[in-house]
Amino acid sequence: MANVFYTAAREGLLTREINWLGSEQRIALTRGYTPNASHVFLSNFTSAGGTIVVSKVLVVGAADDGYGRSDTVTFTAVPSGAQITGLLIYQSEDADGTPVADSAKRLICAFDQTYVLPVTPDGSDITVEWPLDRIFRI
Repeated sequence: MANVFYTAAREGLLTREINWLGSEQRIALTRGYTPNASHVFLSNFTSAGGTIVVSKVLVVGAADDGYGRSDTVTFTAVPSGAQITGLLIYQSEDADGTPVADSAKRLICAFDQTYVLPVTPDGSDITVEWPLDRIFRI
């Protein structure tokens, strides 16, 4: 297993099909999914067995030096359950800021190798901090 920056997301960011700073991105705690760089949409994630445990809007920061940045994310009171094995960042609105269906929500990146994973939720908070607030670099 490995962290993945989806190929289609790189293309989408370069062609502005994904508007990192101008539309909503979400981050999710996930289970049951092995990242696959050829996946494009959230529907690919779910058809490959992925389950979103909880998600929230990702507060993105400046895109400088080619880095996609974000603030620290805290998922509050994550319900007890099976082990969470991944983080998934995906586009939840089109480039113009209009919400889209799962079949059009583009995957941006997935992580299954971080300091916070795997984790078994027990009703407490789960916090994700990015090194230097950097998620990825194009």
